[in-house]
Amino acid sequence: PRHPCPTPIVTPMASIALAPGFEPLPSANPSGPPTDTSRWVCVYPPFLAASKTLAEGRRVPAAVAVPAPGPHAIEIFETCRLLKFPAEVDMRKCHPRDNFMRGRVRVKLFQDGEGKVPVREDVTSRKELFMLIAKHIPKFRELHAAKQNAIAVSSVQGKAQAKAEAKEKAKGKKGKR
Repeated sequence: PRHPCPTPIVTPMASIALAPGFEPLPSANPSGPPTDTSRWVCVYPPFLAASKTLAEGRRVPAAVAVPAPGPHAIEIFETCRLLKFPAEVDMRKCHPRDNFMRGRVRVKLFQDGEGKVPVREDVTSRKELFMLIAKHIPKFRELHAAKQNAIAVSSVQGKAQAKAEAKEKAKGKKGKR
């Protein structure tokens, strides 16, 4: 059966809501016509999940795979951004063997043009790309958690300061009611 919406929604990296503190990378084609991503490498979350078996679609060794909770497509996307790979995420797609882990990330592994010139010289194959992303997702989670904690601490401090200022204002009005 066909999906009710015939056109898939592809979210280019410039239009997705990113974690606070992350700067957007330049798009593969920021102001021109849409980039053809059909030749880019697809990375589905089950490719990197430690909870999946090889038969269920995991593509990296269990020792390198991302522990539970398995990786989310947005985490894969932001990790690719941190690794300086052009990427796009499509949340309407899912892996054929796992319909519950939504999302697909397309990553540009090779430059456009003649020959297979990699975007980064240290990553020359799909397997190396999967391994690199899987190794960096826990680092991304730590970085993201630290930034979230810093934001939470600053907002708590801001609320405490505002409360203290409100108390200070209220001191002068005690006997004037």
